Amino acid sequence: LTANLLIGQYQHLDSNFELRELLRWQLIEKNQLTEVVDNLREENGMKFSDTITKIVNQPGIDINAISSIITSGIYYLVLRSYTTEVYNGIELNTESGKQRIIQGIKLLNEAIFKLVSETSNNKT
Repeated sequence: LTANLLIGQYQHLDSNFELRELLRWQLIEKNQLTEVVDNLREENGMKFSDTITKIVNQPGIDINAISSIITSGIYYLVLRSYTTEVYNGIELNTESGKQRIIQGIKLLNEAIFKLVSETSNNKT
């Protein structure tokens, strides 16, 4: 579930020029409009994190920190694709490069939920 949401976020941001421009604008300027958008993003992000936190139900696993790192990585890679073709060996603007990013998101998601499962099993 979470991998699909994160992949959807990546694909939507990658394919939506206006959304990328809005995100870029928010990174360099603070005004009433960017604050409204920031607040909406924070509200939606917290709903997502709260839902996943309840599912995971592991106080020692900080879902907010994990999701912040993953989503900021997604934002960075999509925005970085404006100014560089290759990042860490991945061609950001090719279909094969985009598929590598998607596979990376899936792998991270699987690893996190495996850790959660193992942590949960160790408590019982």
